[in-house]
Amino acid sequence: PNNLQARFKVVRLAGTSLSDNEIKTNIIKAVNRYFKIDNWEFGDTFYFTELSSYIHQQVGNSIGSIVIVPKTNSGKFGDLFQVKAEPYQLFLSTASVNDIEIVDKINQQVLRADR
Repeated sequence: PNNLQARFKVVRLAGTSLSDNEIKTNIIKAVNRYFKIDNWEFGDTFYFTELSSYIHQQVGNSIGSIVIVPKTNSGKFGDLFQVKAEPYQLFLSTASVNDIEIVDKINQQVLRADR
């Protein structure tokens, strides 16, 4: 559903030798591993803090921070930090490199959903 779609906002770590595209690709690979079907049970709860920690473990040498912001204009920062699946639902990532934005810093403007 649209209300569960998000963009990742990422601050690259100073001094990393990776390009923005390499960082984005590595993040998507980590997200896809995290959301492997074997890692989830029907009705589980998604916690962004767990995903963020996992991404940092996988690609932490190139990013300083990562947040998720809802894609919908009606969403606000923090809406997707915890999502409970229905008993008949599993989580599945459809994120692509187009859903990741490399930013200079995390501030109020970056956290807006319509950006």
